[in-house]
Amino acid sequence: MKPLMSAPLANNQETRVFLSEGVADLAEHLGNYGRSVLWVFDSNTVKLFKQVPHSHIVLQAGESSKTFVSLERIIAAALEEGLSRDGRIIAFGGGMVCDIASLAASVYMRGIALTLVPTSLLAMVDAAFGGKTSIDYRGVKNVVGTFYPAQEILITIDLLRSLSEREYNSGLAEVIRTALLSGDEALYRHLVVKKRQILSRDTEAIAEMIRLSLATKKHYVVEDPEDQKGVRKMLNFGHTFAHALESTFHFGQFNHGEAVAWGCCRALEVGIQLGVT
Repeated sequence: MKPLMSAPLANNQETRVFLSEGVADLAEHLGNYGRSVLWVFDSNTVKLFKQVPHSHIVLQAGESSKTFVSLERIIAAALEEGLSRDGRIIAFGGGMVCDIASLAASVYMRGIALTLVPTSLLAMVDAAFGGKTSIDYRGVKNVVGTFYPAQEILITIDLLRSLSEREYNSGLAEVIRTALLSGDEALYRHLVVKKRQILSRDTEAIAEMIRLSLATKKHYVVEDPEDQKGVRKMLNFGHTFAHALESTFHFGQFNHGEAVAWGCCRALEVGIQLGVT
């Protein structure tokens, strides 16, 4: 495991981000935790395992699983497995899995250890990092949640090869949004210069893209870990419109990255009308 970065976030808790050399490296690291863990998969990511860990729960893939019912299932499974305060939840999936597993870890036994293994580009560059946990409620996206940073985030670029073109592009939408928020042009220039390699999912180009994306997000979340100073609100760029679009279509027609791309365009149009863009 290669250290990518670390950051002090909410509750003075440090999140360490690692880049694995491949699936074998990832498996070796995760194997060190023994049996005092509960794995959380969705119906897509569980298929990536030839032999599923004994203690696990599988949620139906998609935003519709970010509910109190799913949260209760995770907590019930943790109780059945006898997880105590020194236990750990390992979330293996995209943004939905990372969000709800993080919320479960934050409330179970008043907080247990949390490892996130993001499997989508969107989760690698955004959802897994920053400490926000959430579920949806009554059609409102992310209205219930806590601040609970993961102790570690394990990024394995090999996992991106299983993503559909649509899901991969969804993650790229978040990367482009992040480039617009960056204090310099490093990420933007990387996207322009390495466009062909990024679209062909070249490992080196993606690794640098993820590093630059997380460095930008780190700037905002370290300055404002619990979203109280107004600094972190910059990361909401495009999301107000995006969440409205997702809610209107009951989280079914558009995935999150597509909604964010659309939302960024709408936010810029409003800015032009207001004379601030």
